[in-house]
Amino acid sequence: MGRCSGRGWPLGERRWGTWSSTRYTPAAGAGREALAITAARHGRRPPPGVPAWAAAVALRVLPRIVPFDLAAYLRTHFAKVSAQTGLMLQEWIEEGAVRGLPVANLKALSAGRS
Repeated sequence: MGRCSGRGWPLGERRWGTWSSTRYTPAAGAGREALAITAARHGRRPPPGVPAWAAAVALRVLPRIVPFDLAAYLRTHFAKVSAQTGLMLQEWIEEGAVRGLPVANLKALSAGRS
């Protein structure tokens, strides 16, 4: 969702079903990096992340089964928490760098929000 909020919420402008899983690969990579950083903070192994294809499937199916405009809901919700999302991304980037963990996808996601 951080990726979408930085791109003017294309969810409302496109048919969700036309999105391919490759559109979610950078965001899925950032999610895996954030999981690894958070797990390292707590001395645990990271849980498996959500693969990009699963995000693509969910975003193709969910609009058909929820009884409201999902794109509008997500746009409104994530606009409200945009500052918090930016702070979380920055914290993961900083902590990951200190721990020597990969942060390239988190950096790309953060840069795409500006």
